[in-house]
Parts: sequence; C-alpha cells; structure tokens
Amino acid sequence: MKQSKALLKIENESLKTEIEILLEERFNHQINFEWNKNIAQITVFDCDSFVYVLKQAILMMISDYGIAISCFVVPNFHPVFYSYLFLIHNDVMTAFEIFLQNYNHEKVKKDMQSLLQNIKKEYLETANVFLNCNMNASQASKELYLHRNSFNYRLNQFMEKSNMDIRDLDTAFFLKLIFASYLF
Repeated sequence: MKQSKALLKIENESLKTEIEILLEERFNHQINFEWNKNIAQITVFDCDSFVYVLKQAILMMISDYGIAISCFVVPNFHPVFYSYLFLIHNDVMTAFEIFLQNYNHEKVKKDMQSLLQNIKKEYLETANVFLNCNMNASQASKELYLHRNSFNYRLNQFMEKSNMDIRDLDTAFFLKLIFASYLF
C-alpha cells in the first residue's frame, strides 16, 4: 500500500478538526493525522496525485478560508525535516524543492547525508545505480553484476533502512539530489 507523507503546521490549533475534515474530503478518508500541538504528521494512503491534491487543498484553505497553514511533503518523518518546515509560510513545498533551493548550504548537505548515514554502502550503491538506470531494475542489476534476486534484496533493504520508497517518483527525485552530494 502506497503511503505519502507530509508535515503540516498551523497557526491556530483550534482549527485542527476543520482542517482534518477538509483534507479527509479531498483524500476520500484515506488519511491519517498525528498531531503534536500545532504540527501534524499526515499520511495519505493510495493516492497517485498526492502532491497535486494536497497543494490544491492547502492553497484553497489559505485563499478561501484565510487559514495560516504550511505544508512540507517529505519522504518520511525523519527528525531532520522538522526544522525545514519552519522555512515554509502559507505554502506547500516538497523536500526536493527545499533541499534544491538550499543545496549550497553546508547544513543542508550534512542533513541530506544524515538521512542515509546508517545504511550499508552496498545498499546505497544499489539505490543510486537504480536511479541512474531510470528505475529499470533489470538494467541496474546488470550494471552491478548482480543476480536479479540479489539486486531486489539490496533495493528492498535500502528502502527498509531509509524508510523511503525509491519507486515513488517524488522520493526518487529527492534521493537523486541526495546522491549527487553523497560521497560513496
């Protein structure tokens, strides 16, 4: 089951219920909220147009209802992403957009690398080659001289350890950006 994730920050905590109702209507009740004061982790299940639908809903809340709300689409709920949520004001941005805009800052590069710091080099290399082969598993396994089952095992291990679905296009773009700065 595909899961899409985002961090949501609101100024007025009393609007939590209204925001939940509006987003549940947009995502056909396939959404989960975990609030901590004015910040929510939201997970949407089986939505292929997650970023588009989320942007439309959030921008409608801002323009039509005057709700002060910011949203950060992330590949997972790693603690490093929370500090970047505060760079967004009444908008929806993806991790790829934020990290690309701030790519030359040393802190951003360290944060990007920290997302992958506890993953074996062979799993990182497998994921990187998979992306470089345009997410073609057959081609990537050939490039790595791996049996297809070994390749699949390594790729699955990467996804499990990183808690990122590399087969999701938004996550793949984000990982491509990280691998561009990563020292193997």
